[in-house]
Amino acid sequence: MVERQRRLLEVYAHLHDHRGVHTQKDLAHILRYSRVYISSALNGNEKNLTDKLFKSICEAFPETFNLNYLWQNSNPWSL
Repeated sequence: MVERQRRLLEVYAHLHDHRGVHTQKDLAHILRYSRVYISSALNGNEKNLTDKLFKSICEAFPETFNLNYLWQNSNPWSL
């Protein structure tokens, strides 16, 4: 699960730098999760680093993220 946390942190950093997602609250709002849930996932809580969370990220940003990367170790960007 450490790998999933690392990938989620990469996603958050990319969204912060390139997509105007400046806070955990912003990300939570876009993904329709609570801020507490997102914070917990970013801090490595395994019960929150779910397939559903990563699917939600890819659904919210389909032009940006590749689900194969988020689940495995391939190219992180879909383009």
